[in-house]
Amino acid sequence: ASDLMALSGVPRAFEIFDETLDSEVRAELESFAGNKMMRGSIENDLRRIRRYVIRAPLHPQRGIFCAVGYSMFTPGTYPAARVALVASPNAEGREMFISVMKEIASKEGWDGYILDNPSEWVQVSREPSLISLLSEEDHVAAVKQFFIESIHQLREELTAFKKEHPELPWNS
Repeated sequence: ASDLMALSGVPRAFEIFDETLDSEVRAELESFAGNKMMRGSIENDLRRIRRYVIRAPLHPQRGIFCAVGYSMFTPGTYPAARVALVASPNAEGREMFISVMKEIASKEGWDGYILDNPSEWVQVSREPSLISLLSEEDHVAAVKQFFIESIHQLREELTAFKKEHPELPWNS
């Protein structure tokens, strides 16, 4: 019975996801990345890796990208709002990029994952539980603000890094 009740809320959950990832957040993401968003299968992501995100590559090979959205990793806990920088194992400039990811991971609220394993996908992310944002009077606005502030933080961190490493194939 509780599973059926949960299913009845799925359409509204998707509406909220889409409302918080609206054109303003998408425009911030694309402006930061210097590229249009990548097309992916949200349904596949939800089923396989329990996330609902939009992504934009930071360079043309798409091995390094920024993801913004929601993660539902741990059953029984609240989903989290999520902003992450991700690099694939074969991303061009990965070693240099990991150095800036480590710097970002040292900042308050940011965490690094698998940053020392050359054969794994690596990431740095900021993921507060949605329960912490739901206490706001306008929780939709609070989530959108979290996404935009996080993208701005990443922009600040990467601006100097891009200038120091112009040899990498950054988008404009």
